Amino acid sequence: MQENEKTTVPIPSVGADGEQSLSYVTNEIITTGNEEINPIDESMEEMLRQMQRMSDPSYLATMTMSQLYDTVYESRLPVIDGLLYPGTYLFVGAPKVGKSFLMAQIAYHVSTGLPLWNYSIHAGTVLYLALEDDYRRLQERLYRMFGVEGTDTLHFATCAKQLGAGLYEQLARFVSEHRDTRLIIIDTLQKIREASGDRYSYASDYEMIGQLKHFADQNYENAGQISVREFQSLFNYNYLNATRLLNDEKTDNYFSISKELLSHFKKSNDWEEFKKQIIKDIKEGLKEQKLNEKVKEHSLIKAQNALDSIEKCFEYNKGEFSLQTDISDELLLGFLSSSLQTFFEFENGTKLKEFSQGLGISNLIFMCLKVEAFVQQYQSDVVDIFVIEEPEAHMHPQMERMLIKFLNEILLNEDNNRVQGIITTHSSEIIKCSDLKNIRVLRIDKLLKSAVYDMNLFKQNLETEEERQFFSFLFSINYSDLIFANKVIMYEGDTEKLYIEKLLAEKEFEGLSNQYVSFVQVGGAYTHWYRKLVYFLKIKTLIITDIDYCKKLTSIDEIKDDDGITNAGLIQYYKDYVTVNIIKRDILPYCEHKCRKQLKDCLYEKTEMERISLIQSDFRKKPCPKIKKPDYSIMKKKPTVVDIDSWIKNPDCELIKVVSQGEADAYTRTLEEAMLCKLLGITVESKKSSDWWEKQISINKIKLDIPTRKKNITVRDILNENKNNKTDFMYSIILSELHLKALPNYIREGLIWLM
Repeated sequence: MQENEKTTVPIPSVGADGEQSLSYVTNEIITTGNEEINPIDESMEEMLRQMQRMSDPSYLATMTMSQLYDTVYESRLPVIDGLLYPGTYLFVGAPKVGKSFLMAQIAYHVSTGLPLWNYSIHAGTVLYLALEDDYRRLQERLYRMFGVEGTDTLHFATCAKQLGAGLYEQLARFVSEHRDTRLIIIDTLQKIREASGDRYSYASDYEMIGQLKHFADQNYENAGQISVREFQSLFNYNYLNATRLLNDEKTDNYFSISKELLSHFKKSNDWEEFKKQIIKDIKEGLKEQKLNEKVKEHSLIKAQNALDSIEKCFEYNKGEFSLQTDISDELLLGFLSSSLQTFFEFENGTKLKEFSQGLGISNLIFMCLKVEAFVQQYQSDVVDIFVIEEPEAHMHPQMERMLIKFLNEILLNEDNNRVQGIITTHSSEIIKCSDLKNIRVLRIDKLLKSAVYDMNLFKQNLETEEERQFFSFLFSINYSDLIFANKVIMYEGDTEKLYIEKLLAEKEFEGLSNQYVSFVQVGGAYTHWYRKLVYFLKIKTLIITDIDYCKKLTSIDEIKDDDGITNAGLIQYYKDYVTVNIIKRDILPYCEHKCRKQLKDCLYEKTEMERISLIQSDFRKKPCPKIKKPDYSIMKKKPTVVDIDSWIKNPDCELIKVVSQGEADAYTRTLEEAMLCKLLGITVESKKSSDWWEKQISINKIKLDIPTRKKNITVRDILNENKNNKTDFMYSIILSELHLKALPNYIREGLIWLM
């Protein structure tokens, strides 16, 4: 027989040591599959009752003497036989007498299992918080004490959080990840004191040592087997499916709002009294109307004649027919459910049925009622989770905003902060109305596998408040659909988007037209603000921007050498490119083969965006104390137009490609310049007569004005004359079907890369 699938779960202890690490995972099981699920037995019910008692603030956990004697406690192995046992110890002494050296000696022997002073060791992982040292000093000390041979079971940290500010959680996570942890050394106690006004008081020290003792005394094996049914009982779970049946179009008698209102009433304290009274009233009414007598008068006489005929042939116990009206709870509820109807009544007396307002309104009211009822009846001793799948069904954007506003008011209310609300959605409007910290993005990672991206984590890792405000604002305006996109195109202005959308309709780029491409208008100065988001969500992104060299330059030789580029986004991405090359050339090869990834901020362990940020934050520092300082001079150098063009030709990143005008586009400065030069076969240096320009404009049916005071006119002169009419020019290109003929090389290459 095939074994049932098994899952693990810890059972919280019932008693004084009830607190458990959230990161702890056991080897015990929950059985699933086709196994018959029995009702919760008495022991389980008793445990649940005990848990309810414990939730009372006045609860005091106790144990009788008999219970104490009857409890079998597993003995805990010593760390060092005859010398060091499990628990919490204070090692004190005068300054500079060798306390840290002794602790390092103990740590090394416990981690390696080597005997210490002829005492046997029970080996295991050791965590040493050397909070007054740095890794260089630790390295020197360990070299002197133990030579160059290291061990992977001795872990060092030179900084940690304070007690009451995250240290407890850090230690718990370490132990959960290293289940064979035998010893934790904190050097020194002073470094983990919780910052407060009485930090040096006896009471404060006592409480601090008490917390450490509690951690050391925890039993991480307090777990047992529970059934799926028992596990499910720990949750109060309500789920609204995306396919919500709001009305039956065939019968026109399914009233979701009416039934939901009735359901609310049935759960109220007034229901039982109402039920008794209305059944009584109905029976009395039927009695007054003599229902039984009338039925008997008109119907039973025929049945009686049949009985008389049967009696002549067979002998049986014959009695008289009688009638009795009986109304059960089920019959009453069915009657009310089918008869109770919700109407929208207006001042002129007109009444409309609930679904006549549209499915959107019905859907909105229905979900609000469901959530409100759930919140009012949440259970304090379990985990309360409310899930709504795709609430945007049947709703226009304004309704979606109303719903999210309502849910925020309900679920984020201080009185209801234990209720967890989860919404799955495809709606960018709902995303816009949600705080960035509450968004989790599910994206396909590989075949049959998806990855979850925590936007709260993204927000927390932003370095400045300015960045956090930027992204919070970003999602509240027009770009929330970015997180749903397969690909992203970032552009500067409206004319670029108009032109690109026309290009995507062409067969050459149909590979993009079949995907969900998000268009994000960023201008030239803000493209780099999005780099962290693109890296985080791993969205392939094309950035189309102008190179923006000095406007006065018209000689190609001068343009190529210009280093006064004003496009902030372009400069930042080029700087990232230079930084990545330094990391790949001078740092990562060493880290991979020699560093062994033992440094706290080792670049080898970080993402590319994290590496870039660390190097650029202060490039005067060495990225690693064990290697020589890289040559950062190239980072200080302003790139020329040729430098930018060379980088664009050789992209270094799989996620982001920046494209701009270069040699292939005759070193033009803007999109319009590049399009005109491509269409007419000229360069920025070309000078043509007014007649020549008039002829080209007429032949190609493009809308451009010609300067009247110049004889020799360049493409830049033309565009300066039309600087306020860029949209007219772009419309004329599109309407004349010249969009492919005028397509700049850099845009074509970018779109092909994006496919």
